[in-house]
Amino acid sequence: MYRELVEVRVVMVPNLSTGEQTPYIELVRQLPELQAAFSRPQVICEVEATAKRVVEQINYAKVLFEEMRHSQIDNDEAGDD
Repeated sequence: MYRELVEVRVVMVPNLSTGEQTPYIELVRQLPELQAAFSRPQVICEVEATAKRVVEQINYAKVLFEEMRHSQIDNDEAGDD
């Protein structure tokens, strides 16, 4: 999933009945079968601080995934001395 994940962000959506802003976590994914198509599922949160913390954690995990993916050494190459 991290490979498809383009961006994770907090989106504030106006609540028409109360006039307040409601925080949502928006996951922007590139669909593998369609190069130009994006999926943007949203998850509602009660507190903006919680939404920001979740987004921070997801982005951190994505960075770790990308670093690990780019730094892996093929076992065959490591054994050829």
